[in-house]
Amino acid sequence: MSYPLPYSLARLQARVGGLPRVGEWQRLSAIEGIAAFLHAVHGGPMSPWTLPGDARAGVHEIERQLRHYLWRQIEELMRWLPPSWHPALRWTSYLPYLEIFAYLEREGDLYPWMREDMRFFGYLSPVLDLPAGRRRIPALPATWAEGWRQRLPSGGGRDGKASGRLATALLAAAGAGEEEEEEEEEGEGDRWQSHRHLEAALLRLFHGHCTSPLAAFSYLGLILLQARFLRAELQRRLLFPARVTAQ
Repeated sequence: MSYPLPYSLARLQARVGGLPRVGEWQRLSAIEGIAAFLHAVHGGPMSPWTLPGDARAGVHEIERQLRHYLWRQIEELMRWLPPSWHPALRWTSYLPYLEIFAYLEREGDLYPWMREDMRFFGYLSPVLDLPAGRRRIPALPATWAEGWRQRLPSGGGRDGKASGRLATALLAAAGAGEEEEEEEEEGEGDRWQSHRHLEAALLRLFHGHCTSPLAAFSYLGLILLQARFLRAELQRRLLFPARVTAQ
């Protein structure tokens, strides 16, 4: 069952208004130690994104939790929006996996934690058991956008420039687009400027589609962007605790 579209879009507006902005992330990034960082996260709008045990969790478990959070958001949106939009919403759930897909396409090793992620392994199981040289991994960054646009309903922006801009922004938010490559070339010092630029672009797209279900994908792009930052901050504190404390 889906809700009336105006009601769903109003709820989306409220969700977007409650998301943290770049200034909040900058404040959090200055907090030393993973325990203090998680305490600050649990005291704000990101509290549903992490679990109290994250300070003892491994990197792969944290990433799994963040991917699961995105899927929960997608499941909720599928209750809000008409069924014709569900295929494109489901396709969006593979954005956090694009880096893994690219790694496997380069004949990377298959690790046990990949098999433990049911959404990932269920989608790729027909090819993962093949020898690395015979794998043909679908949904790489080069093909994800076209697959997403094909899953949009007819008349829902499938063939318009707006959906192309949105697909580009979604890939960048997932760390798989051209903007992310440019950010890596510019260096760590420009990450806040890049984050702010992409956040502003997603917000413009959201408000530009505020009367269409396409707004839901701008919201998911903002979730992806926030999750990537949270993942990076947690990974930095777990893998390099001395470096974080010394800053």
